[in-house]
Amino acid sequence: MARVIKSGSVVKGKTAPAKGGTNSGSKPGGSTSARTSSSGAPKPKTSSAYNSAASQKAPESASSAKTASGKPDLSVPSVKLTLKRISPLSAAKMGFFVSLALGIALVLAVSIFYLMLDTSGIIFQFSQSLVSSGLGLDLTGAFSVGKVAIITAVLACANVAFITLLSALVAAIYNMAARLTGGLKINLVRE
Repeated sequence: MARVIKSGSVVKGKTAPAKGGTNSGSKPGGSTSARTSSSGAPKPKTSSAYNSAASQKAPESASSAKTASGKPDLSVPSVKLTLKRISPLSAAKMGFFVSLALGIALVLAVSIFYLMLDTSGIIFQFSQSLVSSGLGLDLTGAFSVGKVAIITAVLACANVAFITLLSALVAAIYNMAARLTGGLKINLVRE
């Protein structure tokens, strides 16, 4: 779970104030203790962080996000996120559907391309040149559009299984690396 902090840092359920600001996790009476649930664990206060970041106006132009020297303008609201974990099951689902779509597109593209080559006579001419060279290969009899589509579909199915397993493996490897390094830190800035 990533916490969204407009400015400041998160320390065990509390938000450290920004320069001149107040603690967003503090109670109205001035106490700096974080809200806690009945079990004693601090409750995340995500909605107010999202609302406070969303309520600020974005700059009028994209050029106002940087100063004249090219350095980022610190007055522009930004959101800092950390990607700590990717669910391997979620990555496998995403990999499955993406590779399935690519597999269907591959079968259609190869079938249409082979049909165009067959219709234009290029495959027949290539087959005749192979027969006349002494190799004795007749491609027109061995490969039809249907056979090419079936071979491509089998290869696409193998690709779907491979990409699905590979995406889950990559997610698991990322999770192990994120435990060591702290994850991928992302800073989103409105332009």
